[in-house]
Amino acid sequence: MSQEAKDAEKALYLEKKIMNALFEEELLGDTDVDESVKKEIAIIAEVPIEKVKDTFKKAKSYQKMHRFLRNKQLKGEQLPDSMGELQY
Repeated sequence: MSQEAKDAEKALYLEKKIMNALFEEELLGDTDVDESVKKEIAIIAEVPIEKVKDTFKKAKSYQKMHRFLRNKQLKGEQLPDSMGELQY
């Protein structure tokens, strides 16, 4: 296994630990997660707080992207064929 693959696997493992430490409403994104809750999650998941913050930042980005794509689909507009097209 390449070093890049090992690094990706490690990152996914840490994100899985973080996700397992969340309550259902946090997983669903129904509530804002403040700094104190993020610290608790980091303690429970046994990961650095920076990893928790990064995971929440990624999740918010994915939510925005999903909302954008869903709106395009509902309007009957063509969806991008790749991530490269999506970014433009």
